[in-house]
Amino acid sequence: SWRLRQVGDRITLEGLDGGIREGADAEALLMQATGWRIPLTAMAAWVRGVRASGPADLSFDEFGLPATIRQDGWAVEYRGWSAREPALPTKVFARQGPASVKLVVEKWESP
Repeated sequence: SWRLRQVGDRITLEGLDGGIREGADAEALLMQATGWRIPLTAMAAWVRGVRASGPADLSFDEFGLPATIRQDGWAVEYRGWSAREPALPTKVFARQGPASVKLVVEKWESP
């Protein structure tokens, strides 16, 4: 596993062989380091339980919360939600072909 972090304009990627990598563009840094195209702008929407801009197919669970989003060739599945109001995802799994991303949110902070 690895950690992508952005503080201001500085982006770092940790946890890969060869040590920490830095760059100005997170998607380009990930592509260079892993060979995967991960749509981070869309991922920022998906991790909040909403579709990114553009067409998408959504399905909902028995509580009216998103269960899956299919968008831009990615399948996003929600396997956990917070108990807070409004509910926010705590486990998000996204897959496109052989690439998969698993996000586990330990804590959501209020704005």
